[in-house]
Amino acid sequence: MPHGSLNGTSTTCGTTVVLTCDPCYDMEGNGLASCGQDENWTFNSRCTVKGVFVMLSSKLRANEYGLYLFLSITHLFKNNAVFKNIF
Repeated sequence: MPHGSLNGTSTTCGTTVVLTCDPCYDMEGNGLASCGQDENWTFNSRCTVKGVFVMLSSKLRANEYGLYLFLSITHLFKNNAVFKNIF
């Protein structure tokens, strides 16, 4: 499952396991997956990005004029649009 994982030790048909989402993602649906008699897993859940996720990264760089700080801010919106600022 993209941006999530199955939590359970049993892979026997007829069992149900709990789905969890990665940090910065919310569960849509009941958060359960079941293995049917046909040995296929079914689930009606998915992980979607929480509101707005902002990531700040920085790097200290040097050139012939001295040291400078390189900053990058990335915004990830609910519709998965990405906007990046570089300073």
